Amino acid sequence: MKDIKFLVILGLLFTIVACNRQSNTTKPQYKEIIQVVYASGKLYPVNYYKVISKYSAYVKEVMVKPGQNVKKGQILAVLENDVLKNNLEIAKNTFQLAQKKYDKNSPVLKASLNEL
Repeated sequence: MKDIKFLVILGLLFTIVACNRQSNTTKPQYKEIIQVVYASGKLYPVNYYKVISKYSAYVKEVMVKPGQNVKKGQILAVLENDVLKNNLEIAKNTFQLAQKKYDKNSPVLKASLNEL
């Protein structure tokens, strides 16, 4: 029984001592927060489109600036390709030759008609 009384008295003492302690409190303070964050990473645009040419060629002139908005059908760059220029010249010459052969007074057409 003495042990129980001793434990009860000891418990009451701890409770009284714990309740009498003053706790450390702080009050909120108003201060400006200045924080700088340095980070590395990659930025990706919301709309990203690849521009692809049907032919391999050198870019002669760029018609738009980086970041500029463009519209459908707008010319973005002028390309230069010597092989395509030569092919175009050959096609023009072939067309002109075919027109001359088709002409009514063409000697080639007259010879063909005589053979028939």
